[in-house]
Amino acid sequence: MNYVFHILFLLGIYVILTVSLDILVGHLGLLVLCHSAFFAVGAYVSAYAMLNAGWPFVMAACLGVLATVMFSIPVALTAMRLRGDAIVLGSFSLLLITVDLLKNLRGITGGLDGLRDIPPMRLGVWSITSIPAQAIFVVLVAVVCWLSIGRITCSAQRYFLHALRDDPHAAVGLRAFSASLYLRSFALASGVAGLAGAFYATYMTYINPNVFGADQAITLTTMVLIGGASKPLGPILGAAVVLSIPEFVRTLGGGSAEVGAMNYAVMGIVLILFAAFRPRGILGGYEFK
Repeated sequence: MNYVFHILFLLGIYVILTVSLDILVGHLGLLVLCHSAFFAVGAYVSAYAMLNAGWPFVMAACLGVLATVMFSIPVALTAMRLRGDAIVLGSFSLLLITVDLLKNLRGITGGLDGLRDIPPMRLGVWSITSIPAQAIFVVLVAVVCWLSIGRITCSAQRYFLHALRDDPHAAVGLRAFSASLYLRSFALASGVAGLAGAFYATYMTYINPNVFGADQAITLTTMVLIGGASKPLGPILGAAVVLSIPEFVRTLGGGSAEVGAMNYAVMGIVLILFAAFRPRGILGGYEFK
């Protein structure tokens, strides 16, 4: 039963990550590959605060979110000047730099050994340590994040986001406004990703740089695109589909390690099929030209 709740916890984390990434991918039209870097910053900052400063989870998570938002500001300002292939390469380069720093700043991040024995989640006098309790709590947080972000992206604000997405050159005369919109969008998306990182760190009690690498970035982007970018239920559906692929492969292989290692190969085939036959995703979202 704990395994089922573990999968439920991962689904909650991926829903938080994908609904926040969809702000940038689906609504701003920026195919960024650095969302797992935001995820990493939130996880490492909150874990470091709990391990070395003795901060409680809530304070550490708030610090992780704040650090991630600050980290996203130069990214947002750079993204304003990049489109198409340039934003993909630029964001992917940022991810590689972030992961490399996590591997080499051994005094802070633990290097390749990562950070161990991260304290469990505590909310005031309540300690949430069991797998079912953490899974249910994170799913509730995911629902709140989805509803909150959906309230923004389904309001009149989405027309401004889509205007920048569909015709960024038309917003040249509104430079100050577009800069503010980019900053707010990146701040919201990165802050929510940082929150997911804090939950992930305290649940796993151990993190290392490899968790947040290129594989994670591609997985998150795949979830958004398969479900349907800019559609309210798209990221959730995409997260559920992609998360079920490893379980499907494991079932076919009877638990074989060799077959289990084919997860990313199967995911790649699925992404190619969607790109060829259903480029707008399952729910028919935004299509990148």
